[in-house]
Amino acid sequence: EDYGLAFGFLPGQENALIDELKRLLAMKNRKEIFRKRRETMLLEKIDPLPWFLNVIDMMLHGKSVREINEAGMGNPRRKD
Repeated sequence: EDYGLAFGFLPGQENALIDELKRLLAMKNRKEIFRKRRETMLLEKIDPLPWFLNVIDMMLHGKSVREINEAGMGNPRRKD
């Protein structure tokens, strides 16, 4: 998933890094561009807290990991 929020450079790519920094700093509306990229990324991600709290609650009520998985709670990205 590439949202254009992070950049990676290997050793030996220092010139590419500097070129990318120059390009980013030359963007007139970079704050708005990165705000939109961040918003897009966050809209496509899930909030794992409700899932996590539900799994903990099930465990506190004696459910096993197998029972939690069978109930479809083993994967927070599952859409069932």
